[in-house]
Amino acid sequence: MRRPPGSIHKVGAALQGAPSCNGWTFWHVEDQGGLQPLDLLRQRHLQGLG
Repeated sequence: MRRPPGSIHKVGAALQGAPSCNGWTFWHVEDQGGLQPLDLLRQRHLQGLG
């Protein structure tokens, strides 16, 4: 399978065969012994900036 280029949103949509996708909630990462939505890491990062 050819890897589709693009943002986390475009790639998520392509993998699902959907017109759009919220990549922040679609993609997950291993964190604290389990899977967490990528959005959790984004929120932590943004809190650290403020």
